[in-house]
Amino acid sequence: MAFYSLKATCIGLLYSLIVYLLVFYCCADANQTSILVEINHGVSGGLWAELVRNRGFEAGVGTTSNIYPWSIIGDNSSIYVSTDLTSCFERNKVALQIQVLCGDTKPCPSSGVGISNPGFWGMNIEKGKKYKIVFYVKALAISDLKISFTGFDGVTLASTTVT
Repeated sequence: MAFYSLKATCIGLLYSLIVYLLVFYCCADANQTSILVEINHGVSGGLWAELVRNRGFEAGVGTTSNIYPWSIIGDNSSIYVSTDLTSCFERNKVALQIQVLCGDTKPCPSSGVGISNPGFWGMNIEKGKKYKIVFYVKALAISDLKISFTGFDGVTLASTTVT
C-alpha cells in the first residue's frame, strides 16, 4: 500500500491540469480553419468594382472556348465566337474573336448578331451616368459596331454606334 502526501497529490494534479490545457490549446491552434464568405461575387472584382461578369474572358484562360456567362446574340448560322491568347491588352491575354456569317448574301437576324453579358444578377445601369467601355476591334471590312445596354425585357436603355 502506497501513501502519498497531500502536497505531492496537489502538485501532480496541477501538472496534469497544465499539460491538459497545453494539449487542448495546441490542438485548437492546429485545427483552426479559415473561412472566406464570398458575398455577391465580391472576390470576383469587388462588390461595386465592375458590372460585367467575366469581362476579360479570363474564365476561359485554361479552356479558351469558355466565355460563360456571355451568350451569343443571333443563331449559330449567323455568328461564330471563339477565344484565343492574342489580345493586344497587356493585362488581359485572352481575346474574343467574332466571325459574322451573315450580311451580303445571307440576311442577319433582325435582333442583330453579337454577344451579351448578364452581369452579376443584372447590371445597375442608371440614367444620366456615364459608363466606360474599353475594347479593341480589328475588322476585315469596314462596318458599324453598335454597343447597347438592353434590359431583360429587350428594351434598349442606351446605345451608341462605333464606326
